[in-house]
Amino acid sequence: WGHRIDHSLANALLVIRHPGMKMETETEIVFAIDKKLQLDCFVGQTLSLIPINGPVSGIDTHGLKWELKGGRLDLNFIGISNVCLKEKVDISFKEGSLLCCIIKR
Repeated sequence: WGHRIDHSLANALLVIRHPGMKMETETEIVFAIDKKLQLDCFVGQTLSLIPINGPVSGIDTHGLKWELKGGRLDLNFIGISNVCLKEKVDISFKEGSLLCCIIKR
C-alpha cells in the first residue's frame, strides 16, 4: 500500500479502476466488487465495504452480521468492521463503486 497516505489513496483508486485487481498486505486484502460477488470467508472474519467516488446504492448483502437490503453507502454512512456469519457472503449493488476490505485472520 505504501508508507504514505497519498500513495495508499491512489492505490485504492487503481483497484476501483481495475476490477479483479487486488491489493494485499500481511493482514488484509482490498479489492473492488463488480456489481455482484460471492466471497469465501470464515465465520467471524471482519469485512468492510467502502464507497469510492460517490454513493453506492441498491446494496444487498447476505451472510453478514449487519445486512443491507437495498441499502446505500455514502459519505454519511460507510460499512466498516462488519462480521461474516457464514463461510460464503453474497454482496451485490446496482450503482456506484465499492471497495471491499477483508481482514485475513
